Amino acid sequence: MLNDFGHSIFHRDWVEVEAEVQECKPLRQRAYPSRSLGSVVAFSAYWVTFNYVVNGKTYGGITFSPDKIEVQDKFAIRYNPKRPEENNTFDSETDWVPVFTKCLGIIMGLFILYFFLKEHYLPN
Repeated sequence: MLNDFGHSIFHRDWVEVEAEVQECKPLRQRAYPSRSLGSVVAFSAYWVTFNYVVNGKTYGGITFSPDKIEVQDKFAIRYNPKRPEENNTFDSETDWVPVFTKCLGIIMGLFILYFFLKEHYLPN
């Protein structure tokens, strides 16, 4: 079980493939003071969407980059061979609803437990 956990965290059994940049948009911008130019606006992060192909089917994902990447540039990613829509970038076409539902359920359960313990067992 621990071995499976390690493999899932580090994607050791995932397959590497080349992804192609579809779009690169500025995520944040900062103004840097300059004595000669007044203020210079620079982008400090970019939102990159990309596609990759597995067995003739196209999948997509989203990642961040500190540098601007040109459309159609390529970079390596890893994908889950059992579920090719899962990749090791910030986001993928993975359905996040079950993940968020479980996390929200755990958080709500902890709040209920805290207030129950506070009301019945902890001194006021």
